[in-house]
Amino acid sequence: MPAWAWILIIATVVVLGVLIAVALKKVREMQRDRKRREADRLRLDAERKLAGAEQSEQTARQAAATVTEERTQADRMRNEAEAREARAEELEEIAERETQRAREQRTSAEQTVRKAQSVDPRPTDTDDDFDVDEALADRSASEPNRGPREASGEE
Repeated sequence: MPAWAWILIIATVVVLGVLIAVALKKVREMQRDRKRREADRLRLDAERKLAGAEQSEQTARQAAATVTEERTQADRMRNEAEAREARAEELEEIAERETQRAREQRTSAEQTVRKAQSVDPRPTDTDDDFDVDEALADRSASEPNRGPREASGEE
């Protein structure tokens, strides 16, 4: 075989070797790029999930704060309702006592009138005619309004 054929065969083998080397280099670069893109995609996915988790944690903290506020407000309202209920019961007791006292005063006034009439059944003066209802009404009108607070000593 002539020398030029050997040169041609060797040159072809060298060119094929170089082409194979270049192709292998390109394949490695493409694999590296694909791995880099996959790593970037996974990193972005992890960052999104982390951001979602942080948002969920923030929402959970806000919900916990809201729950705490609502419970505090509910407790305050419950305490206020209990205090109002106790005050209403106290006022009811005061009203009952005042009503009882008014009855007792009326009864006492009626007994006093009966005693006065039994001692002296004839009226001495027509202008002195004593009417229990009128006297009590006059007394109520002349006294300042005694509400439940005043009766209990509060102002």
